[in-house]
Amino acid sequence: MKLKSILAAAALMSVAPIASAQMSNTDVVTMAKAGLSDDVILSAIGGSPSTSFDTSANGLVALKEAGVSDKVIQAMIVGVQPSATASVKPAMSGMNPETVIGTTPEGAQNLRYLTPTTRMQSRPFAGVRQYAVILGGQSKTRFSSIPSFTIAVPENAQEDAYVTLAHLATRENDTREVLIGGGYASFSTGIHPDRIMPITMTLSPDQSQAPAGFRIFTATVDTTLEPGEYAIVLKAGLATSAGIFGAGTTDSYFDFGLD
Repeated sequence: MKLKSILAAAALMSVAPIASAQMSNTDVVTMAKAGLSDDVILSAIGGSPSTSFDTSANGLVALKEAGVSDKVIQAMIVGVQPSATASVKPAMSGMNPETVIGTTPEGAQNLRYLTPTTRMQSRPFAGVRQYAVILGGQSKTRFSSIPSFTIAVPENAQEDAYVTLAHLATRENDTREVLIGGGYASFSTGIHPDRIMPITMTLSPDQSQAPAGFRIFTATVDTTLEPGEYAIVLKAGLATSAGIFGAGTTDSYFDFGLD
């Protein structure tokens, strides 16, 4: 225990200059090898005035081999956005509650929302079905690997109820859609469970860029996504009191494609 304490103290001394310099992968590895907890490392990252993380594929592998936890690595990826130089800037800078940021090791993109139209289908002995329909067979926002998402969630909303990742079906009439309601003897609403992809919502360690009345969360996908069309769906009705997404209660769809 004494040796561990000495190593931890040495690690803190080695990263003390970070307050006036950019935090790098080397600093994170030093803290991890000294046995500092993930929470301490995340606090150090959040408290650093600037960062210069290498989140390339090789950089991420090197972090993992050095013993850095997935939780810390994820924070390094989500909390940064590659620039034209080797340095990186926080992806959440200027965070807008009407924007979702998708981040992969290749970079970050802002997703823009739209309000889908609806389609009703009625068949004898099959009941009624309602679909949310998006024009266009493909989203203009494309990712080559599964992204994580930075999302501003209203403080008065439960994050798991506010955010849904939906797998959209494509139709021959150049539209994308997802079942959002239906029934025979009774009618239920909500995206069909078969089309919901599991995600985990994690509160960001850095809330400095959170809009008033919001908290910033990271949504990570808990399963392998097949190539296709998807959408991050936000419960707009839960955010009307915050004055976003207009005054409507129709859910807002941030569509994207996975190649």
